[in-house]
Amino acid sequence: MSSTVYKIELNPKIVNCIVFWTKDAANILDKLDEITSLGYKYVFQFTITPYGSDIERNIRPKEDIIKTFRRLSDMIGCERIIWRYDPIIFNNLFTPEYHLKNFENMCSQLSGYTKIVNMSLVQSYHNKNFGSEISRQDKERFLRNLKETALSYSIEPRLCCYPEDPQMYGIKRAKCIDKEYLEMICGYKLKLPRDKNQRTLCECCESIDVGIYNTCTPHSRRSDRNGGIKVVCIFQAITGKSTKLAYFKTMDVNGKNS
Repeated sequence: MSSTVYKIELNPKIVNCIVFWTKDAANILDKLDEITSLGYKYVFQFTITPYGSDIERNIRPKEDIIKTFRRLSDMIGCERIIWRYDPIIFNNLFTPEYHLKNFENMCSQLSGYTKIVNMSLVQSYHNKNFGSEISRQDKERFLRNLKETALSYSIEPRLCCYPEDPQMYGIKRAKCIDKEYLEMICGYKLKLPRDKNQRTLCECCESIDVGIYNTCTPHSRRSDRNGGIKVVCIFQAITGKSTKLAYFKTMDVNGKNS
């Protein structure tokens, strides 16, 4: 694969906030002080699901990842780390009962270390189908049970890209790039329109992805699918116009070229 060079200016005066997407933040923990000293505001979307290596390759044992999640929360504060239980796959092995049991186990370990859990039910994506469907009645019961479980551990459940209004289950609609949440983190109002390039049901605001999936070997752990870091930058220049561009080459969290 040929190396791709993007043109993105990462000046802290222009970048409102950085969102790190990851399934394992271990490799970036010792770099957070440096990132903070440069003047960046940042948050984490940290995915922890109950799947094994047959689905999530190159991922450390979940008990170790949960320890990393808790350590990260202690370092930056629980309001700056959102847990992602996503995607929720249903099949003969991953039944609603399987998910509810594992979800409660994770809630018990992450309670106090995060305030929000973003969830999504698996659906067709890029014309590919994953898992199987469950009945509407079972789905409603499942979502209500998820909500009650999360709230019992003081974690607010949110549901991403659901075709119906999740408020009927007492669940807010999730926005991975959430304007109100980012305003709380940044401490000022943001002028961020909805991202028109996302799926129809997605309500995320505009942002710029830095890097793409599967651009490094598993050893570099760059790809979010393999337990690395995906970076999303939120831009809003003081004038309200788009930022100027500068060269930026995709790098892994250890500073090595991808």
